[in-house]
Amino acid sequence: NYSESLTILNYNNRLPFTRFEFIYLLNDYLICNTLGKWFNKKRINNLVFWTFDPYRLSQPQLLNSVKSIFFRVDQYLLLKRERRLIANVDALIVTSKELLKGINKSSLTLSHGIGESEFTPDQHIKGDFLLYVGNIDFRLNYELIEVLLKKFPAEHFLFIGNLKEYKNESYKNIFKKKLYSNFEYHTPIHFKELKNYIAA
Repeated sequence: NYSESLTILNYNNRLPFTRFEFIYLLNDYLICNTLGKWFNKKRINNLVFWTFDPYRLSQPQLLNSVKSIFFRVDQYLLLKRERRLIANVDALIVTSKELLKGINKSSLTLSHGIGESEFTPDQHIKGDFLLYVGNIDFRLNYELIEVLLKKFPAEHFLFIGNLKEYKNESYKNIFKKKLYSNFEYHTPIHFKELKNYIAA
């Protein structure tokens, strides 16, 4: 019980995360069954299923929800699991009309918004740098980043974000071997502080 109006339920996968659809669907069923029992015990029967995650709980009907919404905020690969979720929900909310391509579903487009206070820095960050903020994972082109580091040695590159291991020679050169003096990495920074780096 986080507060009077918010309860957080954590769950674990019952079966290993796998590409096998049968095991994935069975895992979904087992989790929904357990959640459903908890909702029944608490007499929660007016459930709205709202998800941002295209890879888990793709069958909201298993929870007997009165409404189901998928908030599609990223351009995933529209894999089978995401397609199943889209087919199973009542409506989509998207951050861009691009995320509706090839999808015929009741939808609402809400573009990303940013508060006015985020445009006013409250701390001066010194120096000139090229900035990247976000997850540092398999989606980045490390070969291209390495080319840029070599081609522009006078520029300072600053990456801020959650660093995930990746088996790639360029990744190792940049993040493990630290071959480039014009590259700097920061672990995640509180979003209220990020505006100072973005402003700089």
